[in-house]
Amino acid sequence: MFNRITDLFRSTCRHLLSRGAAATYAAASIMLAASPASAIDVDPGDYTALPPGTSAFLLYGQYAQRNSINVLGTGTIGQGYELDSAVGIARFVHWIEIAGIVVDPQILIPVGSLYNGRLAGSRVPSSTGLANPIVAATAWLINKPDPVYATYFGITPFFTIPIGKFDPNAALNIGSDTFQATLQAGYIQGFAPKFHFEFYGDATFSTDSRVGGPVRQSLQQDPSFQLQSYLRYEVADGIFLTAGHSYTFGGDQYLGGIRNGLRTEGHQVRGIVQAFLDPTTQIQVGLFHDFGVRGGFAQDVGVRVRYLKIFAASN
Repeated sequence: MFNRITDLFRSTCRHLLSRGAAATYAAASIMLAASPASAIDVDPGDYTALPPGTSAFLLYGQYAQRNSINVLGTGTIGQGYELDSAVGIARFVHWIEIAGIVVDPQILIPVGSLYNGRLAGSRVPSSTGLANPIVAATAWLINKPDPVYATYFGITPFFTIPIGKFDPNAALNIGSDTFQATLQAGYIQGFAPKFHFEFYGDATFSTDSRVGGPVRQSLQQDPSFQLQSYLRYEVADGIFLTAGHSYTFGGDQYLGGIRNGLRTEGHQVRGIVQAFLDPTTQIQVGLFHDFGVRGGFAQDVGVRVRYLKIFAASN
């Protein structure tokens, strides 16, 4: 989500030798470096297969605030390091059947802004515009709907296309110049009346990025991984409360072949409420908080809202 800091600041950091200066340079690298989508978050119930011919339109809005950064080998730095983000996503999904398997081709189109960025107390210009779109499709290998003991298991490849707003000379970029491929597996199991357990795992692979000013450098990132779990409870007809947890790891970054102290590692707790306004319309509100972050910005508070509209298959 972050790409580069100014050439002047980066050049100054190269000549600093203290432990604190190393932390500052690594923090600069996160502005240079981190991808906008190192993992694919899942909402409760996302891996429920709908009947072929069904379509869905979703709108997401997400705000996140970050007031500290952790650099491997240095620790957490709070004062003077900030970044806020506001992102909206339009998502289109359609369920079809191929050789007896339900599949849902889909596209996600994100727009947003990275703003209120500060690095060592210095203001960083914001970036607003189109982020990298994502195309995907889930294939359900297990599809057993049931009022109580429903079971779903699906596999989804996601492909992130680097056509979002990106400038290698900018301090922040809402888009990136890297292709990303994510392979995700998801499992939903009903185990008691009104209770469902959900588990998801994914791996993300990225191409190299070009960063820097007059002298281009290659930014490389190792594969990153994410595990997500949810416990979902239907408190009333069409109203669900969910508690969740996410753990990301891997994704070590290298700038010019040298490890820069950044990676995608951390935990996140989630609380989510979903409510159907009618059989085809759902709203969702979620709160998120990061902890145990190593090698990146920690999200102090995150809020995500979602609108879902289902269009039933025509007879």
